[in-house]
Amino acid sequence: MKTILWLDDNEKLIDSSTDIFRENGFQVLKATTISRALSILRSQKLDGVLLDIRLQGEEDGLEFLQEIQLRHPALKVVVFTAYPDYYDQILAQRFGASVYFQKIRKLIPVKPIKLRRFFAALHQVFEDASECLQAGPSALGRPLSIFCSYSHRDAKLRNKLDDHLSNLKRLGLISIWHDREIFPGEEWAGEIDQHLNTSDIILLLVSASFLASNYCNDIEVKTALHRHSLGQARVIPVILRPVDWQSAPFGKLQALPTDGKPVTRWVDREEAFLNIAHGIRRVAEEISQHPY
Repeated sequence: MKTILWLDDNEKLIDSSTDIFRENGFQVLKATTISRALSILRSQKLDGVLLDIRLQGEEDGLEFLQEIQLRHPALKVVVFTAYPDYYDQILAQRFGASVYFQKIRKLIPVKPIKLRRFFAALHQVFEDASECLQAGPSALGRPLSIFCSYSHRDAKLRNKLDDHLSNLKRLGLISIWHDREIFPGEEWAGEIDQHLNTSDIILLLVSASFLASNYCNDIEVKTALHRHSLGQARVIPVILRPVDWQSAPFGKLQALPTDGKPVTRWVDREEAFLNIAHGIRRVAEEISQHPY
């Protein structure tokens, strides 16, 4: 039985739906105001949150969603609204919502096949969250920080990797930094040094362009391998394109994807990035339970 917080200003809807939620494996904790929801968040162990974003008066479900991400970044949130709006959906996803459901006339789906799909989707979302919470950064008390060293010529591939790691970020297991996070006016070398010297995991996104970069190799790779040798960070080569990387200083490290097969050599690149994401997740879970 999973325990979920349901914040909705329609109290009758929650009360009338509690039994069917219980029959499908969910214990519902009811909140009709944000203050009550915050009280439940502080006092109860939750598997997830079901959230209406159009609340009574001046209360705003999106603001509560931001509060959840600030206080409980690993907690999965499903938006459940009778008044879907494109911009609300975009904001909800940006603020960390996992799924965006539309109510049917302010009711949960009533046809059996729709009910099965609805609850199957909820179980999938909240089970993924529970799995990551159990293996999450409990020993560190924070997401593991990941630094990406890469050539700007490989930015599109790096962006695709970011997409595949987004769920781990949303669950609060990891955070990712690369030089595109530097704001205008900031001293870029200092920012890179700071993150390079404090990250838990350092990804080397390997290609011919990466190996040809003096900065990547003379600064970032050397620092990464030094910290790796001291046990201060874990360095993972991620092979993007075919290149003679085995002769590089990091050539003896275990690489991703499996067997060091370059991403661009995979028939389906999505499978390659999924393989990489799974590998990074395993490393993150290991470090989170056994910190340096």
